[in-house]
Amino acid sequence: MPLLHFLSLFALGACVGSFLNVVIYRLPLRQSLLTPPSFCPRCGQALRARDNLPLIGWLWLRGRGRCCGAPISARYPAVELLTALLWGATAVACAAPRYGVATDAGLLTAHLVFIAALVAVVFIDADWQIIPDALSLGGLGAALAASAALPVLHAEALTGYPAVNARLVAFLAAVGGAAVGAAAAYGVSLLGTFLYRRQLREIRRDHPEIDSVLGLGDVKLMAFFGAFFGATGALSIFVLGTFYGALFGLIQRWRGGVVIPFGPFLAAGALTWLFFAAPLRDFIRVLF
Repeated sequence: MPLLHFLSLFALGACVGSFLNVVIYRLPLRQSLLTPPSFCPRCGQALRARDNLPLIGWLWLRGRGRCCGAPISARYPAVELLTALLWGATAVACAAPRYGVATDAGLLTAHLVFIAALVAVVFIDADWQIIPDALSLGGLGAALAASAALPVLHAEALTGYPAVNARLVAFLAAVGGAAVGAAAAYGVSLLGTFLYRRQLREIRRDHPEIDSVLGLGDVKLMAFFGAFFGATGALSIFVLGTFYGALFGLIQRWRGGVVIPFGPFLAAGALTWLFFAAPLRDFIRVLF
């Protein structure tokens, strides 16, 4: 029943998106994600439960706080809607007949948690130009544990070693994927920093904190992606992210804008791989 699955996960995803707004706001500030309860960022007054309903609350208040009348950013419902749509789409995409019911539930849970982490990464990196270790390294640890508990995350690796313990094979595939993902990002960072050292010197005049073309946050993020998707997935995500970033960079250069950090583009590559891994794998096999 794909429609029922979609609607159920859409509603739950909107609620998770509401919590992600808290994560996006508080995590970079190193504030507790649980206390105090949600409050108005302008006057500090605690929000009523009915005003804090995902999507509905913002529409009901017409984009303004009940307490002080200050405008409420449209990004809050946007994060909720984005998470809801992605969770709903994942519920439908994960209901593939090649997996059993129990496996579907495990894969679905892993994918939903992964998407929630991606949404937080995108908006935090866009706002603060950082990717918190709680998301990148925390995601890496969670992906390694999930691979051992749910070997089907690395189904491609399992087919190559049918006689070996599936949990061990999946865990080793996750470790290898993490190493490949981190190495690819770090290698490109070193090479790009050398090739564009003159441009970096000019950029440092206005942004002294920038000392390489890719930050260590991106390297850790790629390790997370590699542990979740394996070596092939990690390399594909990095290529996709680079393509998206280059395309956006050309548009911004033409418009005279500034390119945003690389994390959101890597996240877009990871989403592309999550939803279209099968046709992309076929395409890679044709090329190589």
